[in-house]
Amino acid sequence: DADKSTVTSLIGSLLNVRAAEFADDVKPAEGGFGADSYKVEMRTKGGATLSLVFGAQVGSGRFEGKYAEDLFAMKAGSETVYVLREHTKKNALKTLSELRNKEVFGDIKREDIAALRLEHSGQTLSFEKPKGAPHWKATSPADLAVAGKLDESPLNSLLSSLANLRAAKVLGAGEVDVAAAGFGAESRRVRVTMTVEGRGEVVLVVGKVADEEKKEWYAQVEGDASGTVWVLRDYVVRQMTKSSDGFKKKDSA
Repeated sequence: DADKSTVTSLIGSLLNVRAAEFADDVKPAEGGFGADSYKVEMRTKGGATLSLVFGAQVGSGRFEGKYAEDLFAMKAGSETVYVLREHTKKNALKTLSELRNKEVFGDIKREDIAALRLEHSGQTLSFEKPKGAPHWKATSPADLAVAGKLDESPLNSLLSSLANLRAAKVLGAGEVDVAAAGFGAESRRVRVTMTVEGRGEVVLVVGKVADEEKKEWYAQVEGDASGTVWVLRDYVVRQMTKSSDGFKKKDSA
């Protein structure tokens, strides 16, 4: 599926694009337009087609070099040549990965999560909220499963992050070496198991670092036949990998 927010943003930016300049002295043949030109096409509900074609870079020889890094562009079917800012094309140059739906779980609601288990660094942290109970409780490890120890604030923050989890990018089958992504028991960073009302257990495994500079991690939903690999941002992985102390009330020993 396509990522709704990304596509909506792209359509909005294209519908509101403004020319930096009219290139009245530039003929279409001089603007670098050809069969291999990059073209963006939109079709309205009424059946009309709107097309924008990008040509060559303006260069420093025109407009006193003011738009040297920008691009010539035309509307399909028109002879008028415009100058568009370089970022307009960058916004339109969306890869397949960027356009894929980035909602990892999609249909999971925060209130439907009844239990959570985090396995990492040789420890298992377990939490549950019995049906009808007002609060969550920890069931492991022993030092956390003591009445009054659990701080629900970081737990609730994590639960909200999981229910609304969006990936930084989405990789289809074959776009990454799954064996090298580190989803095995010996190399994974964390295994997250949610018990979801009406759905049962949903398991997310976070593997190795996907990008050291951006601090992003490979992740995969167990049992997903599509083979999709998600790339997650570091802040949510840090939420998943808190130690038991990270879920304790600050005034508890």
